[in-house]
Amino acid sequence: GRALNVTMLLEGTVQRVGNRLRVTVRLVNVRNDSTVWADRIEGSSGDIFAMQDTLTRTVVSALATRAGPPTR
Repeated sequence: GRALNVTMLLEGTVQRVGNRLRVTVRLVNVRNDSTVWADRIEGSSGDIFAMQDTLTRTVVSALATRAGPPTR
């Protein structure tokens, strides 16, 4: 993260057993190496696009909550 000059980094893993997938993600504050947010989603490999959409919405929601309401 420091090499990329970013404050937050999203990292994760994917595990597969048969047609089941488990995706674990963590949002990390690079400056102090603390976990800001973490979550896990599970589904079938046939639902990979739905899982991707769920993960995207969840990350955006976590970031929006952390940032607070928009300013004018």
